[in-house]
Amino acid sequence: MSKYLLRRALISIPVLIGISAVLFTILALAPGDPFEELATNPNVP
Repeated sequence: MSKYLLRRALISIPVLIGISAVLFTILALAPGDPFEELATNPNVP
């Protein structure tokens, strides 16, 4: 059982790194900056 848990933990590390890289890329390529919009437009709630 401990061998199974160790294997699953070692597999999950690259998966989490890959998911983080994909999400970072998507967010970095998204147009606009929400904080800039808040600073320049006082009507944004």
